[in-house]
Amino acid sequence: RKSSSKKIDIPITTSDTTISRQHFIINGSLDKLGGKSFTIKDNGSKLGTFLNGRKLKKVEEVYLVNNDEIGIGKSIIIFKANYIKS
Repeated sequence: RKSSSKKIDIPITTSDTTISRQHFIINGSLDKLGGKSFTIKDNGSKLGTFLNGRKLKKVEEVYLVNNDEIGIGKSIIIFKANYIKS
């Protein structure tokens, strides 16, 4: 993405009824050298968002790395970042 104002929603299909409609937010950014980083924060969900087994605080935003486990409801999502040069 070239614009920081663009938002992309990625739907997750599941039968887990304990997951909020918009449970968490992942943000991506580039540093001055072109390196990419990703952060995650809870989006005000009732049950919270867990990263590698630890519950995120309401205002906490933390960096993600490949193979991090994101726990939401009764489900686990494995974070994978693949970089494609344009």
